[in-house]
Amino acid sequence: MTTDSGGSVEVGQWARGGEDRTLRVAALLQRTLAPLLQAEARERGLGLVSITSVVLSRDLRHAKVYVSALSGGAPDPIARIQRGVGRYRAHVAKALRLRVAPRLVILADDTQARAARINALLAGSKGAPGAASADPARTPFSN
Repeated sequence: MTTDSGGSVEVGQWARGGEDRTLRVAALLQRTLAPLLQAEARERGLGLVSITSVVLSRDLRHAKVYVSALSGGAPDPIARIQRGVGRYRAHVAKALRLRVAPRLVILADDTQARAARINALLAGSKGAPGAASADPARTPFSN
């Protein structure tokens, strides 16, 4: 399970102790927001949008929603999605009926960019002295 120093828990990880509820609410939050974001992206012509993960604080008051977007020609689709955060929070409050609706922060998921950077660094180190193997057939994660 991944937790940060702020005491938040990420969806998709195993829970220990009292974190079960946080994980369940984060998963519900993801399932509730996904169709709403996809419909709005379709209406605005923003391309394909998906929620990759939700990080929820232990007190359920703050949620970071990581979104991946393949733009359909629209400039900065994540910024355009962020404009509707108040509407999304109202939808979550109505759908989940929690005591306090979490404050949502929509963030761009940069996992693919980081993976590309790591792959480029690894590709650059193949010919470097001390590299394990320059043979592409022997590298475990070659494309």
